[in-house]
Amino acid sequence: MPFDPESLKHDLDWLPRNHRVAFAAACCERLLPNYAAFAREVQWGEPSVLRDALEYVWSVLADGHFDRTEIEGLMERCDAVIPDSEDFDTSSVSAALDAGTAVVGTLRSLLEGDTQQIVEVASYCRDTVHMYIQDRDDLDYQDPLFDMKIEQDPLMRRELARQSSTLSELANNPVLDGVFLKRLRDESADGGRSNMAEQRGR
Repeated sequence: MPFDPESLKHDLDWLPRNHRVAFAAACCERLLPNYAAFAREVQWGEPSVLRDALEYVWSVLADGHFDRTEIEGLMERCDAVIPDSEDFDTSSVSAALDAGTAVVGTLRSLLEGDTQQIVEVASYCRDTVHMYIQDRDDLDYQDPLFDMKIEQDPLMRRELARQSSTLSELANNPVLDGVFLKRLRDESADGGRSNMAEQRGR
């Protein structure tokens, strides 16, 4: 099943605000390893800045309180370490850009409560996998099977399945208690495994 932003927005709109933010935070957990890999490759960037920002999001979800000024400061710090794709001659810059932009979008969703922000965060997860598959398999845009090949790839199917599973978990848990949030976070982080990581044993 292809990524459907309208359907995702509809499903997210049924969730409480903090549940939507938790969905975005879960997406970010899968993207942060891509930024860290980029930073190691080119010796540029600060993964700890994005990590600290995401830690703040999880803490807000746990205790329900946030400081607008602090969030705005975190957004500024994140913006400063998001790479410009024109400055780096490596395919990993796109995934790093997606990761940084997703964290900023998640922070902004805390302030504004806009569901569309959450949809965009999910789309960064999809876009990262889409670009990786395209590069890995040297796919041709002109190939009439281009979209189908990407949609049916195990990595894309896994990413979209994770998004669907996270939505279901959130919909079935009206209270975001500490136990649930820890489980959601651990499942999403998957031991620091990127959403571009190939299937184990593949």
